[in-house]
Amino acid sequence: MTDQSKKVSQLTIATSAANTDRVVLLSNPSTNAALKTITVANLASSLSYAPTTASFVPNFCTNTGNVVSVSTQTGSYTKFGKLCYFRTYVQFGNSSYADGGGQYQMTLPFPAAETISIRNSTLHNPNTAVVYNMGGVLDIASNTTLMKIYYNSSASDIPWTNTTPIGWATGNNSHFDISGIYETT
Repeated sequence: MTDQSKKVSQLTIATSAANTDRVVLLSNPSTNAALKTITVANLASSLSYAPTTASFVPNFCTNTGNVVSVSTQTGSYTKFGKLCYFRTYVQFGNSSYADGGGQYQMTLPFPAAETISIRNSTLHNPNTAVVYNMGGVLDIASNTTLMKIYYNSSASDIPWTNTTPIGWATGNNSHFDISGIYETT
């Protein structure tokens, strides 16, 4: 049997790793270093960084907590460690929102670690062929899982309500496409 030991300076630095590759960890290298070897797959599992993907219901509602009746609301997410990438689709259908004087919002799958703005989302109004720029704010001061929805006007963001940015009426088949990335607690 040949001696396969190497000095640290002789180890190869990998630019990509397979699940069966071994990772070498040195503890207290200034003295008699204790050498530990684990596989990449075990390292990823033990650190909870294996990505998970699942569905969730975004529960489109008003700031008073009233769930708004919509035609369709679906959501999915991919979570990698503390980062969560979410995608939501909310189609309004033939609804009229009597409780629309307040701020609209939706729930996300996990509490947020920090207050954060979500950008590059859209609201589509097929009746008028208009696409509105929408965004949201996860405000941990008020609730860590509710994202308040905003309309991006030319000057500033304003809360989206039944009259902002457009008046909603029965027969409007508009929908949100909202997605973003945020850090979870």
